[in-house]
Amino acid sequence: PENTILSFEKAIELGVDMLEMDLNVTRDGEIVVIHDLTVDRTTDGTGAVRSLTLKEIEALDAGVRLFPEFKGQRVPAFDEFCQLIARHPAMLLNVEIKDYSEECVEKSLKILEKYNLVSNCVFTCFESEILKLFHLKYDLPTQGFSGFKLKHFEPGLKGTFSHMTAVGIEMSLLTPERVQDFEEMGILPWAYCPDDDRQAAYARYCGVRLVTCNNPEPS
Repeated sequence: PENTILSFEKAIELGVDMLEMDLNVTRDGEIVVIHDLTVDRTTDGTGAVRSLTLKEIEALDAGVRLFPEFKGQRVPAFDEFCQLIARHPAMLLNVEIKDYSEECVEKSLKILEKYNLVSNCVFTCFESEILKLFHLKYDLPTQGFSGFKLKHFEPGLKGTFSHMTAVGIEMSLLTPERVQDFEEMGILPWAYCPDDDRQAAYARYCGVRLVTCNNPEPS
């Protein structure tokens, strides 16, 4: 199940170079690893992450919706995730900020600093202001997206693109021409999500240097 400790452990066993995770903030100000702003889709609970305490979220089942054998998996606190990664110091991290707040940024960085993991990270967000914050305030690498997919996008080479180290390009938008355009801007093309051999081959054909996938097993 996505964003569970079990899924991260399995990915590490498969030999991935980097893990992507999604961060949100609880009602009591804790950082948790969950994709959506609500718990409805991935757990047996309901409600906004911001409306629940860490204790309430940790009591939810984050595995049973997928298959019965995953019953008992939990939404991990970001600190718990970092404890796992601290045992794999070469692992790179794609840290996606889903709660578009400076609170989420600052608290996430504090946890990463605690485990000496900041230098392993690139920071991803669909909110242009968060990308700018990581770049200008913290001088850290970022992954953004095509302008029309970003909130508060500022056009031009001195706008949002100037705060992006890499760009996420979804497979439906991936073309060799788009890859070349971003490379000419000095932005690394990063495809998501090639999850079968055909898509992986197409991503290589287009010339992308990085990929995020849901299933790392196909060649």
